[in-house]
Amino acid sequence: MKTSLMKGMDKDEKEQFRADFINGQRFRRRLEKVLNDKIQNEYIQMRDKEVFDTPSWASKQARSLGYCNALAEVIELLNEKSEEK
Repeated sequence: MKTSLMKGMDKDEKEQFRADFINGQRFRRRLEKVLNDKIQNEYIQMRDKEVFDTPSWASKQARSLGYCNALAEVIELLNEKSEEK
């Protein structure tokens, strides 16, 4: 679990959060799949020929990349790999 998720929590809150995190594994896996599907769909839309025919092409591409990066950051937070030692 990413330590940033527990920033500002006291010891008891961290222990409870860890337990809740472990218990939510099924939900996290499903959410990760949904978010990855959204990223894939966004990349498909970015390659659509009609997107390139608009004057605001660069802005649309930048928005799409930002959206994909934000979703990837959320997926990273859902990751079980620990940063703590």
